[in-house]
Amino acid sequence: IALDMGITSNYLLNVVESREDHPIKYFLEEGIPCTINSDDPLLFGCDILSEYLICRDVLKMEDSTIAKCARYSFEFSCAPEDVKRRGICGVDEWLRK
Repeated sequence: IALDMGITSNYLLNVVESREDHPIKYFLEEGIPCTINSDDPLLFGCDILSEYLICRDVLKMEDSTIAKCARYSFEFSCAPEDVKRRGICGVDEWLRK
């Protein structure tokens, strides 16, 4: 089981006091798999890229940690295994650059 995290929606819904206070880094440090998601882009005015940028710029997450979340999004999906493998390879390739 992985936790799907919508940083912006959690903040706008008052789940956290500020985006900086979001617990995603804590959960990952505790070994809890987390994915980065945009929740409802039309309602919250965010998209998946902006959520990843918030993780990097606001939460100061390292690229390796962001990549871990991206890998989890494939590993815990219901996609066919070949799609999962290609996605994870793409994440690993991005991280090497």
